[in-house]
Amino acid sequence: MMMNVLAISLINPWLAVAGAGLMALPVVIHWFNRRRFTVMPWAAMDYLLAAMHQNRRRLKFEQWLLLIVRCCVLGLLGLALARPLGCGGGVAGSIGQRTGLQVLIIDNSYSMAYEANRPSARTHLDQAKLIARRLIDQLSGQEAVVVITAAAPSQAIIRIPTYDRQAARLAIDRIGQSYGNTDLAGALRLAKTIADESSLPRRDLHLITDATRSALMGRQASELPALAQKLASEFSLVLHNVSVAGQWNQAVLELQPATNVLTTRQECDFWAVIKGFATEKQASAQWKLDGQILGASASNGDDSAASAQWRKILIHEPGVHMVEVTIDPLDPLKLDDTRRCVVSVDSQLKTLIVQGYNQGDQSGERLDGSAGFLQLALAPPAPVDREGSRRSISEFQTELINDLQLGNQVLSDYRAVVLVNVAQLPPTIADQLQRYVRSGGALMIVMGDQVQMQAYNQVLWPRQLMPGKLVQQMNADGGRPAFRFDFDAAHITSHFLKVFANQPASGLETAQIYSYLKLDLPENSPVERVLNFRAKQASDDQMTHVVDPAITAHQLGQGQVIVLATSVDARWSTLPAKPAYVVLMHELLKGSIKSEDGWMNLEAGQQLTVPRRIAVTAEPQLLDGAGGQIALTATADDAAIAFISDPIRQPGIYQLDTGANKRAIAVNVSPDEADVRSLDASAIRSALGDAEMRILGDTIESPLLAQQEQRDYGRVILVVVLLVAGLESYLAMRFGYGRR
Repeated sequence: MMMNVLAISLINPWLAVAGAGLMALPVVIHWFNRRRFTVMPWAAMDYLLAAMHQNRRRLKFEQWLLLIVRCCVLGLLGLALARPLGCGGGVAGSIGQRTGLQVLIIDNSYSMAYEANRPSARTHLDQAKLIARRLIDQLSGQEAVVVITAAAPSQAIIRIPTYDRQAARLAIDRIGQSYGNTDLAGALRLAKTIADESSLPRRDLHLITDATRSALMGRQASELPALAQKLASEFSLVLHNVSVAGQWNQAVLELQPATNVLTTRQECDFWAVIKGFATEKQASAQWKLDGQILGASASNGDDSAASAQWRKILIHEPGVHMVEVTIDPLDPLKLDDTRRCVVSVDSQLKTLIVQGYNQGDQSGERLDGSAGFLQLALAPPAPVDREGSRRSISEFQTELINDLQLGNQVLSDYRAVVLVNVAQLPPTIADQLQRYVRSGGALMIVMGDQVQMQAYNQVLWPRQLMPGKLVQQMNADGGRPAFRFDFDAAHITSHFLKVFANQPASGLETAQIYSYLKLDLPENSPVERVLNFRAKQASDDQMTHVVDPAITAHQLGQGQVIVLATSVDARWSTLPAKPAYVVLMHELLKGSIKSEDGWMNLEAGQQLTVPRRIAVTAEPQLLDGAGGQIALTATADDAAIAFISDPIRQPGIYQLDTGANKRAIAVNVSPDEADVRSLDASAIRSALGDAEMRILGDTIESPLLAQQEQRDYGRVILVVVLLVAGLESYLAMRFGYGRR
């Protein structure tokens, strides 16, 4: 018992030193009091001295006792103010004050919905909450408690340390199953911030998690080691691993269309990625379109690779549709067994082609020149069917005008605008085009002999409608060989050219370009070079690369701009005569047109942003599957977004009612949490930077039972000081003037 009490540490050691120094004060006072008396012989004193010699020993004992008591009062007072901490036990331990900060981090990410079916807990989260409540129950009531959840975004549900154990229990009971990823780094940063704000000396941090690979080796893996090491210097770390042996999962990781835009004119290719973790079981995938079953197919998901499933779906009606893939729901984690995708299907892609004033006639009805070539490529004349009628099979519906008519057009009615050999644009029209692209429109600019480079540089370049400045016209006349595209079918990186992969006879590699306008791109420009030009000298047999861009693509707000440095008719190149010409024009436009359904597909925790181009005739309402309403807030500062919602936490199908129509909104869980394979103790330590910690398994036993607790004995010693001070008063009265 005495050894436990003596094994102490002091919060304020200098106060103890000061108390020890003050113990000399009574001795000094006693010594000075003795020196101030002068001994003078006096006859009557002889009789008194004779009587006092008889009680000399008793008087010395009383004086020494009083001096010792007074020294103890000062010494114990300094020790009490120093607040000694020691290992608790026995009577002293039971009355010592605990001064601990208990931080509980509870992982409630969607992997914690894994069903282990324990006798008292169905999921990992249920078990984590049991452990947290057990930890709370074992506190004396003098430890302060903080509770943090680790699902993204991490948050402190009890941020100010509380001594109310019942409030802490209720807070833990209220923790719900999240459908987001693990934000372990955020939770640790939050714990560090709270610790920096606290003055409590003893600190314990309990991390209750399933310790999966996705949590510890995912996107935040690089941040965790440094955070864990910092916390280990301030906390006693304990990790409770609630995972069970042999965890496995099958999940639909992705579901999306293969092309950027969909129309009713062609079959739509969809692909789903299905993967199994720690299992070789065969998953049966069921496809649905608008709730109607399309069929099922088998997929062998394993740990080594994901299984991609492709399906062609012909959608007859334009509008918003829901595609859904569900796998066999017998795995223990069911949240990722279904994935939904909302797609917007057009009848045709309405495209405005603007030709230069001098090309064709002023009405824009003639189809000669670059604009005519392009219109024929995008929307060839419809063949006559058996009934004698014409029905276009093209995905594009084109409208041809000249540049003088552009100012009268409502650009938001078109999915794409193409400027073909337009000499120049006034600033007002350029501003209109800029707003159109920023709000999600697609703009293609095709060069030609009428283009005035200085006008483009002064009007379009400052508005970011051009990727760079035009510097000069490059020509292949005068005996110089024609330019070529720098095209290699075996090494294609741009998504605009994916269709030409491994097709060396497409014609792109043999097309001859006689003239083009040279673009000077800024250094470190984010502009994508879809294709470059190359040329050869007259004396060389091999083509030498030219760095001049032939086709570029760059983002502007929500939309995209495509620039062709040459023309698309036969005057500047032989490209229109090649088989690749029609396909290339289709791919460039379809690849730049913004999908109308991107904003309708979310991950849990994201906000719904309703674009301004969506028609709203009444105050929009966002409803969940049970009919509950989610708040939408109108925005005034963002030109592209009209309304924005609160974060949508739960996956499922939601419905947006804009008054004009109703749209389905799909909310899926993130694929990042699907890997539920748990790490062993050594891998956990390595992922957390080998920080000093205790790792416990799937148990509700608390480590507090096995460890001795530090207690603050300052109050105990202060009580002793008061008792000793009372004793000093009694002795002073007993040995002093109050004595008979």
